[in-house]
Amino acid sequence: SSKGDTVYITFINCTTVLQTVIDTAICRGSSLVFQNSIYRDTGVYVLRVTDSVACDKETVLKIRFKNFTTTMVSIPTCIPAQVGIKSDTLVSKLRGCRDSIVVTTTTLVDKIRVQFRDTTCNPLLVGVKVDTFPSKLTTCDSIVEKTTILRQPNIIDKTVRVCDKLQTGFRSDTTKSLEGCLFITHTNFIYLKIDTIQHSQTTCDSLFFDGKWLKTSGIFTQSIKSKEGCDSSLKILNLTVNQRFFGRTEKTICFGGEFNWRGKVYKSAGTFKETKLAQNGCDSLFELILKVQPKLELIIYPIDTTINPNTSVQVRSKHNFLPKSVMWSPKDAGVLCDTCLITVITPLNTQKYKIDSSDSLGCTVLAEINIRVRPTPIYVPNAFTPNDDRENDFFTLYGNPTLAKIKSLQIYDRWGEKVFVTQNIDFNAESLGWNGIFRGKVATNDVYVYFAIIEYSNEEIELLKGDVTLIR
Repeated sequence: SSKGDTVYITFINCTTVLQTVIDTAICRGSSLVFQNSIYRDTGVYVLRVTDSVACDKETVLKIRFKNFTTTMVSIPTCIPAQVGIKSDTLVSKLRGCRDSIVVTTTTLVDKIRVQFRDTTCNPLLVGVKVDTFPSKLTTCDSIVEKTTILRQPNIIDKTVRVCDKLQTGFRSDTTKSLEGCLFITHTNFIYLKIDTIQHSQTTCDSLFFDGKWLKTSGIFTQSIKSKEGCDSSLKILNLTVNQRFFGRTEKTICFGGEFNWRGKVYKSAGTFKETKLAQNGCDSLFELILKVQPKLELIIYPIDTTINPNTSVQVRSKHNFLPKSVMWSPKDAGVLCDTCLITVITPLNTQKYKIDSSDSLGCTVLAEINIRVRPTPIYVPNAFTPNDDRENDFFTLYGNPTLAKIKSLQIYDRWGEKVFVTQNIDFNAESLGWNGIFRGKVATNDVYVYFAIIEYSNEEIELLKGDVTLIR
């Protein structure tokens, strides 16, 4: 350039020699030309040259001879002129080398002789027969020599077992086959002896013998037949059968009751078993089937109640079972029927009554009712008519004011709202009772509920409640 030339210097560092390996094979007696040199012997030759960039290149030439094989061949002959050894060298068509030698050895052999033996049942065929067979491939003949001997009779020994002693003995039978061969069969007939087996056995309840169950004591026999159909063995059984004892107890107890069985107390339902070894060696089985009656329930209506003197109350009993018997007590305290489910009681004084009911198993249940007799009669009307006609215009309670008084009287409508209340008033004081007015207005015709607390002269307190109908 106008400012000066630029020189580039390249440094090449050859750290590795490049190596090429050539492995080749040549025929014996031939040569190999490589890089203007001629090689006739085997070996390893190393050739090194330097290229244009001063790097070394190395060529390793490995030369070896191609394999040389020798084949040995042996040939038999029946012609003496062909006997000898002959060697031939073969050239490989693929490799071009004379690398195969075939050595052929021809030997003289005798004629082929075959001997075999045979048997016959015909005496006319016994003897030696020689046949010569010329070979179609070689000049050798084949000689076949056949020796035929007479076959001995076939003897068969066998043993047959018979069931009858009269059939025992020895017998010989001779038969001839289709080829005329003899077969001699020697048969020995022997008697099949019966083996007798005797034994005694003791069992409980039953024993399976000869395809059936034996449940009684006695002597029993069983015959076992062999494959020939004879009785080969006889079993004689002397059997003793001890019976088991089985006891079953069925019991039903009342709810909450118990049952004592074989020294144990049982309270719940179920099936219980107990096994005990008897003197005869058999187990005795005891079984208990225990049932428990459902709980008996008894309700008396009404529940504890209060009545006026010299009045009666009807009492009903309700059961969850069919009662076999009922008994009211004390029966001489105004009980009309002491064995009825429904009875009428007229007590003279406050009295507690009991009813005792029992079912068919004798299970009992008890209920009580307390009937209180007021010191004085009290009358509570069930309706009033506040229409200012001076008849039945007020609602209050009536009784003996010297024996009791009204400590409190409260009246409610059907929705639970209090419509009237008064306290500490005497019996029979109508003007102090409810006149049918609520909040300054006439109350509607309806059914109202009252609660009254009564205090008697003996300081006894009683709560009365019920309903009253307002009618205008």
